[in-house]
Amino acid sequence: MYVKHNTTKMTEKPTTQPNHTDTQMQNLIAQWYRTAQTPDTSTIQHAYDVIAQINEVWYDMIPVDVDHVQYDPYDDYAQMRDETDCLGFLQVFAGGSRPKHMTHIDNVKGRAVHDWFGHLEADCDFSLAGEFTKFQHIKHRYPEWVRPLLFSEIVGQRALAGHLTGGFTDRLFRQKSVFAPDSLVDLCAEQLTYDNEQTMRYST
Repeated sequence: MYVKHNTTKMTEKPTTQPNHTDTQMQNLIAQWYRTAQTPDTSTIQHAYDVIAQINEVWYDMIPVDVDHVQYDPYDDYAQMRDETDCLGFLQVFAGGSRPKHMTHIDNVKGRAVHDWFGHLEADCDFSLAGEFTKFQHIKHRYPEWVRPLLFSEIVGQRALAGHLTGGFTDRLFRQKSVFAPDSLVDLCAEQLTYDNEQTMRYST
């Protein structure tokens, strides 16, 4: 004979990642970036070609003149924001390194697109959290399959530069063409929080 009884349903506790400081996240991403293996060359080339084609379209949509200069024009994000507001044009660094699968001019145009539609539109600085916020803000403009490479170009490089004493000019800095794993991108979404008002000051 069946006797009714009360049971307590066991539910799995959601697993959560431990909280990491921005410095810990920087070191974690930098370590991945330094040791990541470069995938098949044809796949990488195709991904960069797609990114460059999209950047070309958005570059032509920047509503101010873009001045290509041979020096780093801004000390920080606040200077870029304020001078762009005041002067009415955007300066972009046309020197430095570039991915070997992208032309010089495509790389510079990509910087301008990311500065205008990333940093300025999302109102986020050059910190690691700011760069991830930029990535999150612009990633929908690119096909999903190239976004892991875009993450490496934006967040991976920034993490490695911050990890090294000499930054982007450190002798150990090596620009790599790699696809980030979803787990790393998801971890950044959990751990990297950029605290601003998301004013979308330059949205089109």
